[in-house]
Amino acid sequence: MTKQRQILALLMIVFSLSCYSRTVSTTDTLIINFLGKQYDLPIDKTSIKNAIQKLEYEKDVNNLPPLYLLQPAVNKITILQKELQLADWLVYQLIRRIAEQINSKYIDYTQYTLTKYVLLSAVGFEPLIYTSKEKILLYVKSSDTIYNLPNKIVNGLQYVCLNYHDYQFQINFQTEQFHKKFDAFIKQGIDFNYRIDYLPSFQRESYSEKSISFQYKHKKESYKVLVKTEIQDYFTNYPVTEYRYQFNIPFSEITYNTLIPELKSRVKKLTIEKGVEYLMLFVRDGFEFETDTKLFGREKRLSAEETLISSSSDCEDRSALFFSLVKEIYNLPMAIISYPEHVNVAVLLPKPKGVSVVVGNQKFTICEPTPQKFKRGIGWMSKELRKQPYEIAYVYLK
Repeated sequence: MTKQRQILALLMIVFSLSCYSRTVSTTDTLIINFLGKQYDLPIDKTSIKNAIQKLEYEKDVNNLPPLYLLQPAVNKITILQKELQLADWLVYQLIRRIAEQINSKYIDYTQYTLTKYVLLSAVGFEPLIYTSKEKILLYVKSSDTIYNLPNKIVNGLQYVCLNYHDYQFQINFQTEQFHKKFDAFIKQGIDFNYRIDYLPSFQRESYSEKSISFQYKHKKESYKVLVKTEIQDYFTNYPVTEYRYQFNIPFSEITYNTLIPELKSRVKKLTIEKGVEYLMLFVRDGFEFETDTKLFGREKRLSAEETLISSSSDCEDRSALFFSLVKEIYNLPMAIISYPEHVNVAVLLPKPKGVSVVVGNQKFTICEPTPQKFKRGIGWMSKELRKQPYEIAYVYLK
C-alpha cells in the first residue's frame, strides 16, 4: 500500500465532524516553530480536540466514523518532509510540535499522546497505544535496533516506544501491566527509521561562534566554528541506536562549511597518517571529558555536531566526531572498536602504525580520540585496554 493510499485510508476511517458537533466549525491558525522558522497551520482545532477526546474512550478504532479534519496538518507535514529532506526522527519532532499546539502535554498528557498517535498514522506510520491504570505509552513499528527503549513484538513485528522518556525512563513492567488499547489505524504502515542522512540548517544569523583550541607540536591550534545549540533540542530524546546510525549523522551545512574546509586546508600538506593524527588530537584535546551518567543521568550517544556543540562529551561521542572528520576529509575505511566500558576508532591507513586490529585481513590502526593519562599519537593503546576483550561494533568501508 502506498503512503498516499494509507493517508486516504486513514481519512476514511477516523472521525467525521458531523458526528461530534452540530455547531458551525471555526478555523484556528496554529503557529508551529520548527527548525528556526514559523509555519502557519490553519485547522479546525476545536473539532479535532473533540474527536480525539472521544478516541480516549473508544475501544475499537474501526468503529469510528471518517475524519478529514487533519488533512491540513498532513499536507503541511508532507510538504516540509519533502522540502527539508526530513528523516523520520525529524518528522516525529514536527508531529510533536503540532500535537502540542492541539493538545498540550502539560494540560492533558493522554490527549497529547493520542494526538501524536493519530498524526503518526495520518502520515503512514504504524503506531500502537498501550495503557495501564495510570500511564499511556506510544509505540511505532520499526525494524531498527534500539537499546534503551521498551519494545513489543506484535504478530512478528517490532514496535518501539516513543515516549518512555516522559516517565523518566523508569517503568517497572513486571509490576505494572499494559494492554493494547486498539489496533493500528493503518495496516502494513511504513517502518519508522531512525537513520538520519541529512540534517537541515537553521537560519545562519541564529548560529553562534564557538572557539576550539588545542596544542599541536607545541603550538596552539585554533578554530572558530558556527554552531546552533537548539539542534540539541531535536535530539534530546533520540535513543541509543546502532553505531552505524549514530556515527553517520551528518553535520548541518552551516557548521560543516565553517569547520571542514578549514581542517582540510590545515592537513593538506601533511601525510595521511599525520593528518589523521591531527584530527585525533583536535577531538581528544579540544573538548572536556565527562561521562553520560554525570551529564544526562543515563547513557546517551551524541552525533558529531552535538559533540561539537557540547562543552563535554564521553568516548562514544568523541569517536563519532573523529569518525565524521576522517570520513569527510579522507573517506578512509574505519572500524568502531567496543570494549566493556570504552569505545575508540581504528583507521585503515596506507601503512599501519603501532597497535592495530585486523578487519577482513587488513590492519586498521588504533586511534584514541578520548583523553588518556599519556598523550600519544595514533597506534597507541593503554596497557589496561590491551588486556580487555573487544568487538568490532561497526565497519565503514566507504
